[in-house]
Amino acid sequence: MYRSYVGARGASDTDRRYIGWAVKAARRASRIADPGVFDFVESVLTLDAAPASGARRAEMLAFAMRFQQFTAPVVAKGDEDTAF
Repeated sequence: MYRSYVGARGASDTDRRYIGWAVKAARRASRIADPGVFDFVESVLTLDAAPASGARRAEMLAFAMRFQQFTAPVVAKGDEDTAF
């Protein structure tokens, strides 16, 4: 799986596992970022930071869904550039 499928219902257990794995890998690879930024990103992508309803949740969901749209092409481009 190379992307998550977080939707209006939030993140599934599988989504959480892969998002958590990616965030941990990014945290390990970073030498300068504030560690709190990784927790924040994870909580936004899983919608844990979003309220139960309202405009703020809709905005966070829109961000998470847009982010998901870019993960597949980024992975594909990274594979193409390194494999070919």
